[in-house]
Amino acid sequence: MATKAAKNIKKLLYTDEFDRQYRFSAEIRWSHWGRAVVIFVLIFTGFYLADPFITPSPVDEPVKFQYALFRFWHMVAGFLLMAITTFRVYLYFFDARSREFEWASMEDTTHITSWIRQIKSYLYLDQFPKKGLYGPLQNASYIGLMLIIVGEVVTGAILYSHVYHNGMGAFFGVIFGPIEAWMGGLANVRNVHYILMWCIIIFIPIHIYMVFWYANRYPGSVEVIFSGNTFRPHRHDDEENN
Repeated sequence: MATKAAKNIKKLLYTDEFDRQYRFSAEIRWSHWGRAVVIFVLIFTGFYLADPFITPSPVDEPVKFQYALFRFWHMVAGFLLMAITTFRVYLYFFDARSREFEWASMEDTTHITSWIRQIKSYLYLDQFPKKGLYGPLQNASYIGLMLIIVGEVVTGAILYSHVYHNGMGAFFGVIFGPIEAWMGGLANVRNVHYILMWCIIIFIPIHIYMVFWYANRYPGSVEVIFSGNTFRPHRHDDEENN
């Protein structure tokens, strides 16, 4: 019976009979694109701060504070990433409209059979009808990315507290001081910050590739991050059963 249903879905993938389904709230979509822009700014400015590759021509007056300007934009982007990440966590746990289909993904993630079926789907050996927004591999990778971003934000806040000792810097020093001590000092914090950045850099091309791969494998799925709607093959067998 399951094999017959899978064959019906496969046949429908090559027709124009699709149903529109609302999945992503506007808050999720805007936080996704905002986070993407902020991350690219952080990567570019972060590489510059580590090894300045653009140097203005020297002048006698102290007017060209280019390194300070890059550091300023890095900090602005860092605070924006902190705000977006906090907002995204709020949506996941407390906004019913946003969390509905993300929470449904956890059901697949906790079953080994769902992992096997998604892997087989990637190998073109099976179809995988997800219960939520993500399959188990997707859900695990997105949770991992969120943890990496949280780690990047925390280590960035610790680095910030050692440059600015008042206001937010003092607050971060008190809150995250024990984490700095647990990590073995500021040098290790900086190394972890750098390593986590490379984890994000490696994730980005894989994520983009899989988005287009998934859109080709399951037509109508990539639109969800733009409009909030996804398109699934129309199930004629459901109509017949009703």
